[in-house]
Amino acid sequence: MKYLFLLFLFLFPTLIFSQINDDFEDGDISGWTESSAGHWEASADNPINGNFSMHQSYDNGSASHDQISMPFGSFDITAQTTTWRFQLRYEYNPSSDNTWNVFLFSDNNATEMYPGGNINGYVIGVNFASVSDDDIQLRKVTNGVSSLIINTAFDWQTNIGTSTDAGIEIKRSALGDWSIFIDENGDFDNLVQIGTTVNDISHNITNYFGICYEYTPTADQKIWFDDIYLGSEIADTVPPYITQIAAISNNSLNINFNENLDQTTAETISNYFVDGDIGNPTSATLNSGNR
Repeated sequence: MKYLFLLFLFLFPTLIFSQINDDFEDGDISGWTESSAGHWEASADNPINGNFSMHQSYDNGSASHDQISMPFGSFDITAQTTTWRFQLRYEYNPSSDNTWNVFLFSDNNATEMYPGGNINGYVIGVNFASVSDDDIQLRKVTNGVSSLIINTAFDWQTNIGTSTDAGIEIKRSALGDWSIFIDENGDFDNLVQIGTTVNDISHNITNYFGICYEYTPTADQKIWFDDIYLGSEIADTVPPYITQIAAISNNSLNINFNENLDQTTAETISNYFVDGDIGNPTSATLNSGNR
């Protein structure tokens, strides 16, 4: 297993920070804890990236749920912006009985990472706790009871389907502001924000990261994960790109970008140029959506 733990010890032990990467290229998941032994593996069967991906590989004749988790490490979620990234392929249409969900952090490990389990934390995924709208949602779980934090209105079945890989990124600021991004091309180069940023600081115990996969008898062995990252914010080196331009008057354009913009940069008129002898605009204003 390819684990990367970076520990920085400053003056106080509460400032210990860990970073975790796992691309499964050593074919090993021995650092993970399974709710049922032998139900997951680092598999060479149709990997997302490289030679191996983590795969729920157990052929179960009954409807069930399988979970897997890893220790989050000594991580102070309130110290800085935290980023989670993972790639995912799900080769089955979701329903209330066929779901995938990722526990970003929780106080309990894989044995309790299922709807109604004895657990506190945050979970992102599709159709957790018998929801059936197929939207990617961020939910808070308190003593096993979940409540909605962000509904992205991004329908997994419609927008991703059963044959496409997706790259997913979640950010949480030190103050508890959350945002969700997705790359429908399966990587992290074209991430688009799909979740409304919202503040929630109900839970801060980051003992474990993990995955819950619920399935009917014909829907097992249908999910893969790869390139899992948990740690500090990743520098964005890819510039934003225009997704839509609309003329709203004879002398005004509305321009949408794929991600939030810095206000100073967005309102610098020299950053825009219109051909046809028009040139730079006389003004540029960032709207309330920051895009």
